Amino acid sequence: MMVMVGGNSVHPLSASVRQIQLSANGKPLASATAFIYRKAGRSYLVTNRHNVTGRDFFEPEKLLGYAPPDRLSFEYFVNGSKQEQTLALFNPAAGYAFLSDPRYDLAVLPLSVEPDGANRPERTDWLLEPGTQVVVLGYPFGFGTQGYPIWKQGMVASEPEIPFSLNGKDYPAVMLEGVFFNGMSGGAVCLKTKGARIRGDKSLFWSSGATYDLIGVYSATYRLHREQKHPSDAGETSCCASSGDNNAVRPAETARFGLFWPLKLVDDLIEGRPDSLSEGSASQ
Repeated sequence: MMVMVGGNSVHPLSASVRQIQLSANGKPLASATAFIYRKAGRSYLVTNRHNVTGRDFFEPEKLLGYAPPDRLSFEYFVNGSKQEQTLALFNPAAGYAFLSDPRYDLAVLPLSVEPDGANRPERTDWLLEPGTQVVVLGYPFGFGTQGYPIWKQGMVASEPEIPFSLNGKDYPAVMLEGVFFNGMSGGAVCLKTKGARIRGDKSLFWSSGATYDLIGVYSATYRLHREQKHPSDAGETSCCASSGDNNAVRPAETARFGLFWPLKLVDDLIEGRPDSLSEGSASQ
């Protein structure tokens, strides 16, 4: 079902996924993606922790190439009228001005308005398994179609119940197969289904047309590199090695995969579950 937003007939998911602009001291820094999510009678802006801190999530001591932002701006519609809101990301008295948890690459900013097209998923317990088709909505390299996101197809590439491991730590994130780009971080990940599908309680649901259900938050594309030695060096490989002037080294092999964080973690932050750490609330 399409919705009317700003005089355009668009898919509800497109209406909810917004491009965000990050700045510090009034200076533009970068753009990324976020989506408007409604839970428990209130709307929230959901994105990645690394977007709003300007730091690599897995190695927080590393900056992402720009200064930590102090403001986030985005456009939205209320009753068909375009609005813009700027949110403070840091409160000197209370720290970060958003809901987050250092274990997840997620940030949730409460909104004081009710934008058109807020996501209201009716179910979040669909059964996911490797090979499940998904779409990721975002703004690759800041590009969209007149203010609306690009839809990219993907596939669940890991066992959803088994944590993603990196540098000896486990994270409750799921790997994706697909081609994704910078600027899509914080985008909506949606289950794509046509025909029969199975809910988490193993009951069957049938849809005659394609349906899309919000299931998580896209985080980033990760690249694994391996330099392949000459066959005479059988068995010798190095991860992330530099070939230098060694003519015996072949071009690097690169494996790329995306990562997303299940929607349940967003709900935990909003609902203040005991195992989530809240770090303040957003303000204008």
